[in-house]
Amino acid sequence: MSTMQMDAQPSAELMERIRRENTPPLKRRMMRRVRSAVSTIPALYIPLRRRRRPESVIVPETEFLLEGYPRCGNTWALMALRHAATRPVEMAHHSHAAAHVIYGLQRSIPTLVLYRAPDAAVRSLLAMNARNMTALDAYREYVLFYETVLKQPLDKLAFASFEDVTQRIERVVIFLRDRFGLPLAPFDAEDPEEKAAVFALMDARAVELRGSDAVSRSNPNHYDVEQIALKRHADEQIAALADHPLRKRAQEIFADLTSDIT
Repeated sequence: MSTMQMDAQPSAELMERIRRENTPPLKRRMMRRVRSAVSTIPALYIPLRRRRRPESVIVPETEFLLEGYPRCGNTWALMALRHAATRPVEMAHHSHAAAHVIYGLQRSIPTLVLYRAPDAAVRSLLAMNARNMTALDAYREYVLFYETVLKQPLDKLAFASFEDVTQRIERVVIFLRDRFGLPLAPFDAEDPEEKAAVFALMDARAVELRGSDAVSRSNPNHYDVEQIALKRHADEQIAALADHPLRKRAQEIFADLTSDIT
C-alpha cells in the first residue's frame, strides 16, 4: 500500500454511503446460511462446487489442497507456491469449505489449512463482501469452518497462520517440500522482484476470474480509500459484537489453533 493510500481518510459522506449500501438484505443472508450448512457435507458440497468452479476442486490428479477461512492469506499463499514450484503442481484451493478439507483427507491428499485471528479475518472479509453478510454471519462461518475441520484426524493435516504465509512464506515452502514432498524451490519473498512476481500472478488470477479490468482484491497495492472506509464500517460492526457468544467462540477456537511452521 502506498503512503498516500495509508494516509487516506474517508470522508463523512463516504462513510455514510458505505453504511447505507452495505446492509445486506435478509434473503442474501439466508442464502449464505444455507451455503454454510452445505459446506460441511462433502456429498452435497463437492458436486455443487465442481459445477460452479471446477478448476478449484479436487480431481484424481490433485497433489495438494490449500484451504482456509477467507482472508487468511489464501491467494498470496497459492500464488507464492505456484511461483516456487519447479514444475506445474495440481492444487485444489479457495472453496473456504470444511467439506473440501474432509474430501481431501478421505483421499489422502496433502492438506494445508490456513487460519487468522477472527477479528482481523472478519474485518477483511466484510471489506470485500459486506453486501452479502454481516459481522455476525462472518463469525458464524468462522466457527463452523474451524470446528468442523478440528474434528478431523489432525495427524493428516498441517496448519499455517496468516502471519506464516504473509511474513514467512519461505518457511512454508520448505515445510511443504519436506513434509509432503512437493516440488518447491525456496525463494526470498522480501526480494522486490520475487514479491512483484507473486503479486502479478494474483492479478492474473483476478483477470481470469472477473475479466480484463480486474485486479486482485488481496493485493495491497490496489487498496484505496473506499476499502479503508469499508474496513472502518466492519470495525463498527465488530465492536457492536464485543460480548457476543459467536465472537467469543471464534476467539477460543483461534487460541486452540497451532501452526506447524517452525
